[in-house]
Amino acid sequence: MPGLSPVTFAKCAPSVGNDIKQCGSVTVCSAKPLTYDEFASVFQKGSDFRVPFGDALFKHDFEIRMCETVQNGMYEFLMSNAVNMQRKIEHERRDGLDRIRPFVMARQYGPINNKGWKVSNGHASGGNWVINVTSAGNVPADANSFPPDMIIWIIGRSSGGSVTHTAWTVVSTVDNGNNTLTLTLSSRNSGSNLPAAKLQSPTVGIAIRGLPNKSDFEKWCVTQPNYLAFKDVPFFFGTYRTTVCRSSQYDQWREMAMTNPYYAEYVDIPDIERNKQEGQDWQNRVAELIFRSKPLPYQNLNQYDQLDDIDAFDPADVGLSGLGADGGTCVGKRADPSGIYEQMVECNRVVDLQGAQLNLISVFKELYNMMRVKESSGSKNSRTFDFFMDNVSAQKWHQAWVNYMNSVTSNAFRITQEFNSSKTANWGFKYRQYELDYPQGVVINVVTHYFFDDLMSMMKAAGGTTYEDAVRVIWILDFAGIYPGVIASNSQEFTTGELAALAKISTDYACVLRTNTRRQKLTSLSLTVVVECPAGNLILENFSSAVPDHEEDDTIVYPPTTTTTTSTTPAPYVG
Repeated sequence: MPGLSPVTFAKCAPSVGNDIKQCGSVTVCSAKPLTYDEFASVFQKGSDFRVPFGDALFKHDFEIRMCETVQNGMYEFLMSNAVNMQRKIEHERRDGLDRIRPFVMARQYGPINNKGWKVSNGHASGGNWVINVTSAGNVPADANSFPPDMIIWIIGRSSGGSVTHTAWTVVSTVDNGNNTLTLTLSSRNSGSNLPAAKLQSPTVGIAIRGLPNKSDFEKWCVTQPNYLAFKDVPFFFGTYRTTVCRSSQYDQWREMAMTNPYYAEYVDIPDIERNKQEGQDWQNRVAELIFRSKPLPYQNLNQYDQLDDIDAFDPADVGLSGLGADGGTCVGKRADPSGIYEQMVECNRVVDLQGAQLNLISVFKELYNMMRVKESSGSKNSRTFDFFMDNVSAQKWHQAWVNYMNSVTSNAFRITQEFNSSKTANWGFKYRQYELDYPQGVVINVVTHYFFDDLMSMMKAAGGTTYEDAVRVIWILDFAGIYPGVIASNSQEFTTGELAALAKISTDYACVLRTNTRRQKLTSLSLTVVVECPAGNLILENFSSAVPDHEEDDTIVYPPTTTTTTSTTPAPYVG
């Protein structure tokens, strides 16, 4: 690029990173724009760019900035959070051809919850007590979790309503083959000081594993199961294209815009306005793809060879033969990434309220579970949650919060100006903070962005206020573990209208000294979308415009069912 200067980068440089993995929230993380000094000394070698995702994407974003596009868009944030996954590309030989696999393998994490086990079907069997146990979390059943002679404690409830605390020794364990275990137990309660009501044998309850009481002279050598808190998941990717046209006049403007001396003279060149609109539209569509893209049929490890072939362009198809281009060969399989929404649905982390009123307390209760998940996955800020929503929903949330605080303080709650005011973060995010009494120490950042407001406006225009609920959302997303994975970017530029070429076609151009040429630049971006820990995220959607209810209702649970897409599997045994 000609004429690079600090002034250029102050206006045009896109963000190349952020520190959200360290700070854990979009409200306090900082953008990392590429500075001129960094560019000159680190990221440029001759005319090439040594940036994380290759020349093509960086040059494209840089040029869009020169056209004065809005720099507070969702695309800007998402791409600043992107991760280079180019090295994860794998090739394979099929039908004698070398093809690129349409996916990359990456880690997806989940919590390990093997502390408590659910007890059911307690009954007597001879002189022993028999129960069935299943994991209270996502741990697969393994007979070694309850080996003979292990002590366990069970908390239950007696027929008279008293809480029971009983101790048992495991006699034997049977794996039922359906993720449940049947335990035969002998009692260890005869010496207890508890009254008989609290020592009643449990039919339902929670089993907590203890330790075997074995001396150094006795035989005991049972290894407890270990688990992998992650799984390697295929993240499919697609390649997406855009085109920018440039005239010779546009190139003149581009050089002048670097130092801005005659900017005003060229500000209304049609190419600039067109490229500005096309660039902004491209970025908006990339952002929407990251959120909404759906997988194609056969997108799994067992069937991906049934995906549609990607064939190289064959010039013979347009009547051009003999060019020496080897066209028509299969170079890969066509796939689409699973967007954030699709991955959340797959893991039962989307709640469709079907127009019902949102309940504040039910949200708080689910935050406790999500907090524990984030802690187990090593989150830097496990007690901070960003709630993304439109401005109207944010106002209703604020009103519900005031109602809630008045109810728990007997109307003694007072609002300070600091609490009542919103704050500004990078990339156009506005937010207001709320500190919860339960879970203690949890902070909610209600974050608004035009991205969500625009959805509401469009739906209202399409179907009126009746349909607004369908796009009323609260996205509780931890972007420290959600990001686009950039596989590659590419670009090619071609020039038409060059005088020498035209003169060969028409002798009239042999009498012309200058022409306005046109350049067409093709840019592609190959990317996937990674959600590392779905259980630490939640999407609430399609709720009413009413102020959320602040009264506790145990019948309302988010999500309403507790099916588990687990990432916890037994670790390889090492003996």
